[in-house]
Amino acid sequence: MCANGESIQLTGFSPEGGTWSGPGITANGVFTPSTDLIGVQTISYTVANGSCRSTSTKTITVETGPEVTFTTLPPTVCLPNGAIPLTASLTGGVFSGPGVAGDVFDPAVAGVGTHVITYTLANATGCASISKQQVVVNQTPAVVAGPDERFCAGSSPIQLTDFSPAGGTWSGTGVSPTGLFTLTADMTGTYALTYTVITNNCSASATKIITIDSTNPFIASPDQVVCADTAPFLITDAVPAGGTWSGNGVSPTGLFTPGTLVIGANVLTYTISLGTCRGIITKTITVAPVPEIVASAEPTECGSATELRGYAPFTAKFNNATTGATGYLWDFGDGSTSNEAVPNHVYTKDGNFEVKLTVYFGNNCQLTQEIASVITDKKQLIPNVFTPNGDGKNDTFVPGITCLPTDLKIFNRWGQVVYNQKNYQNTWDGKDLPEGIYYYHLTNSKGTNWKGWVEIIR
Repeated sequence: MCANGESIQLTGFSPEGGTWSGPGITANGVFTPSTDLIGVQTISYTVANGSCRSTSTKTITVETGPEVTFTTLPPTVCLPNGAIPLTASLTGGVFSGPGVAGDVFDPAVAGVGTHVITYTLANATGCASISKQQVVVNQTPAVVAGPDERFCAGSSPIQLTDFSPAGGTWSGTGVSPTGLFTLTADMTGTYALTYTVITNNCSASATKIITIDSTNPFIASPDQVVCADTAPFLITDAVPAGGTWSGNGVSPTGLFTPGTLVIGANVLTYTISLGTCRGIITKTITVAPVPEIVASAEPTECGSATELRGYAPFTAKFNNATTGATGYLWDFGDGSTSNEAVPNHVYTKDGNFEVKLTVYFGNNCQLTQEIASVITDKKQLIPNVFTPNGDGKNDTFVPGITCLPTDLKIFNRWGQVVYNQKNYQNTWDGKDLPEGIYYYHLTNSKGTNWKGWVEIIR
């Protein structure tokens, strides 16, 4: 048998029902030749009958021809590709397989796919020498780099387009692998860029020419920071004029409209074609985020955080937790201001005052909010005379010392209580009492006491 031959089922043995054993043989008598079995192989056939066993042997001679190879066929071929000559290590044999004619393999005839090419060489033993190789035929991609272009000097980076198929790699001066072409100040003239695509180990490239036109240089429009309440404005500082704007918040003619919908950085693109060249520049307009004013007045014993009350001189204290501001201006309503973030202010006059806080942010942006009102009365005093004569002036006893609830007791010169009022409301007019000196005792809700005398004059 030939070492490269097919497996065979042994026949002609008897009786049936026995078991085969030995090199290359299965129990049921299938012998498979191989190069490991070259030479004479002895195999046994054993039949058991009850306790009796009988064995017979058989020899099989495995032969082989000389080893042959062929190495001129590459493992992968990309179409289009010409015919490939086939050369074996020993002559006289025959090549066979898809696309094979004589000693030549034509991948175009074989077509795209995986093919097995065989070389068979007969010899005197009758055992042919066989060598097989696999070859994969793939189609080379059709690559398009896109038309040649002219870019205006000074342009921002431009993404190349119109190339195919996707997934390739760009190379050349100024271009990134993904096709972003970046012009520098010293670039002029022409540049050859290559687009390469590799598919199934088949590579193909195409070239496009970029020409830098310095006759119409671009001048970038500077970036800006604006306020959210800035009125819409036309961008006029891009050179040359006549291009088209695109991006968040801008019209094609360059009218930018600030507002809450475009808070933050907005990258705008300006595209223009001048004659045979085109270019792109970008401009960033940042709409400053509006901070939330978080400020208040510290409540006093009289009044609240939004309405302070006290007697002049009165010190008002303020809190400020605003973030995102670049500066502050407090207006205390009495002609005084402060640039401190967290100020205190002394009111020396009586009156009603509105406190406002202006915060600055962005590029001279500002926001103003009313924080509190401050109501101050005259300096603390207790009058030592009042004139209850019905003329509407100084008709009652008005002690201006505290805004807290206060109890009042009035005594005559003999220590008798002639007037007693809880939570006194400045209404005692000395009714039915003669003119003269009386003594008061004031006690507020905190337990503070004031004592003294007051004269009634009619």
